[in-house]
Amino acid sequence: MSHLRWFVLGIASAVSLAGVARAQAEPNDTCATASAIPPGTYPGLVVADFYNPPCCESTDFDYYRVTVPADHGLRVVATPTSTFGNPANFYTSLREGCGGIWIPGQADGSYSATNTSGAPRDYVITVHTFLVDEGYVETTYTLEVVVAPTCATTPDDAFELPAGLVRPIGFGTVTGLFASYFDDDLYRLSLPAGTTIRASIALQHAAGDLDLSVYDGFASASSTSLTDQEVVTFTTSGPGLNAVHVRIAAKPGAVDTCNHYALTVELVATSLGTSYCAAGVNGSAMEARLATQGSSSVAANDLRFVCQSFPGPNSAVLFAGTQATSIPFGDGWRCVGGSVMRLRSAVAVNGVMIVQPDFTTAAGASIVPGTTWNYQVLYRDQTVPGGAGFNLTDALAIPMTP
Repeated sequence: MSHLRWFVLGIASAVSLAGVARAQAEPNDTCATASAIPPGTYPGLVVADFYNPPCCESTDFDYYRVTVPADHGLRVVATPTSTFGNPANFYTSLREGCGGIWIPGQADGSYSATNTSGAPRDYVITVHTFLVDEGYVETTYTLEVVVAPTCATTPDDAFELPAGLVRPIGFGTVTGLFASYFDDDLYRLSLPAGTTIRASIALQHAAGDLDLSVYDGFASASSTSLTDQEVVTFTTSGPGLNAVHVRIAAKPGAVDTCNHYALTVELVATSLGTSYCAAGVNGSAMEARLATQGSSSVAANDLRFVCQSFPGPNSAVLFAGTQATSIPFGDGWRCVGGSVMRLRSAVAVNGVMIVQPDFTTAAGASIVPGTTWNYQVLYRDQTVPGGAGFNLTDALAIPMTP
C-alpha cells in the first residue's frame, strides 16, 4: 500500500463524536485519553486495522469513558454497519476504569454493569477491529450507550451468578429470582440430542415485562407475550451434548424494568425410555434428572446417562433394577426394585455427570434384549443442611433391544 493510499484511508476514517475530531491521532486512542461521552446513540464511528508484515502494523482502538451515577445501570451496544477492506473481526469490551476488572458480555452481544458503589463510577468502553490476515480494514459502527436508574439497591438473588456469567441449572422450580434491563439472567443445561424440555417463568407483568428464550447452536425458541407467564418447549437436535441456554431478559426498550420471577425447567422427554418417579432437590436448589445418549442395543453397548444440577464434584453410582417402585430414601426416592445391581460409578464435573454402563461385565451381562430395566443414579450430597448426605435422580424405564 502506498503512503498516499494510507494517508487517504486515514483521512477517510476520521469522523466526529460530540464535537471531538477522530483520526489516527484522535484523543481516545488510549484508555488514559478516552473521550468522555454522555448516554446516547452515536452512528458513523470508525475503527481500522492495517497489517503488512514484516514491516508495518497499525491498529486504531477506540476508547470511551462513561460516568455512571450511583444506583444506575449502564448498557453498551456496538453494532458494525459497514466494512471496507479485508476480512476482519469486530470486538467490544467494557471495564471499570483503565485498571479495573473486565465485565463479561451479555448473551445478545451487549455489555451491562450496575453501579452499587454509592458514588459515581467511570467505565471504559473499548472498540476495535482485527484483521484475519494481512491487509487493511475499516469498520464503521454505531455505539449505543444507555444510563438509567435500576434496581441496584435491591440485593441480587443468591441463585444467579453476576451479569454476563452463565449459571448451570437442572430441573425443578426456583423462586425469588429477578432480572432487569441491565442484568439478563442466563442459565445453561447440557442435554443430549432428542431431549425435550419445557422452560417457563411466572411473573407479574404489570411490574415490568420479562421475555424468555431457549437456544443452542442449532435452534432457538422464544416467548414474548404480555401476560404473567412465558413458556417455551424446546428439543435439542445437535449431535453429542448440546449446550442449551435459558435466558430471561427485559423486553427490548424497557429500560426501567426490574422484575421478580420464578423459573421452572421440566424434563418432558428423553431420546430413550420413560421417566418416572420423583428426583430429590439437592444443594443446587434443583433436581438431578436422567437423560440418555446412544441406543438401547445391548450389542452396541453405547447407552449413556447424562444428569446434571449437582452442587459440586459429587460421586455417584448407576443402579438398575427389574421393577419400578417409589420409596422415600435419603433426600430423595428409591425408584428401582426387584433384582437390583450396581453398574458403574462416576463423578460430576462442572455440575454434570455422564455414566455409561458396560453390558459386557458380570453385572451388565444380566441385562439382555427383550427385557425392560429401570435405571437410577444415587449420589453423595453433603450440601443440604440436616440432610441424609445422599440423594437420588429420577428413574428411566428402558426396553432393551438386541
